Amino acid sequence: MSASQTCEKTLSIGVGTSWPPYYFEIENKLVGIDVEIVKMVFSKLNICPKYVKMPSSVRGLTELKKGNVDVLYAASFTKERTLIGIFSEPYRQENVRVFWKPSDNKAFENKSLMALLSAKLVGVINPGSYFGPSYDESLKTTNSWPIVKAASIKQRMGMIEHGRVTFSIEDEFAGLFYLNENNINDIKLHPSTVYENEVSLLFSRKTVSLKQVEAINTVILNNKAKIQDIILSYTGALKTPVLIPK
Repeated sequence: MSASQTCEKTLSIGVGTSWPPYYFEIENKLVGIDVEIVKMVFSKLNICPKYVKMPSSVRGLTELKKGNVDVLYAASFTKERTLIGIFSEPYRQENVRVFWKPSDNKAFENKSLMALLSAKLVGVINPGSYFGPSYDESLKTTNSWPIVKAASIKQRMGMIEHGRVTFSIEDEFAGLFYLNENNINDIKLHPSTVYENEVSLLFSRKTVSLKQVEAINTVILNNKAKIQDIILSYTGALKTPVLIPK
């Protein structure tokens, strides 16, 4: 939004712990894929974003339900979440993957996540993430698997480095970005994919109308090329680019 434009509306966005390349701070300025996409979408409707820091993504969902924040980034669709929020059209895809040190566990190199869990290898997850219909409930609620929880990727990757866990379940590009930025070479992607998913913006039912979300959806659908350019600007050097939904 240019300096000459005025805000017709301000929407508060709940942001959790730093999550490059999707949102993070450089010189006290919030940047990243999701930040730039929402800035572009909102600017076309003269909406200004107001960022509200949250200690975790779980807290973000709680505050969205209460109406204390208006929108959350990168929301995976679940029926439970439709009770508290309105999903936008998907604006990008995410791939949930396993990160580990393959040199320590060669026998499991071509095994599925279920094989790792069944072998009682200790893993770590972000408690606010969604892991797909096959794994989400069991990873978060069952006592059958040796799973621990940590809110930041720095904590989770550090636990692998120090041998406290065998693997972490992460968004693919968040994991690759972290390893690249911190020059970590011994932690790699496991070959198996846990979950592939389209993500949306999630708007609070208490503070944002369906009509407002429909206007935002129109902008998303009409600007897929610009969204892809934003994604590539952050991920192009890492691997195959993240694709936006067709």
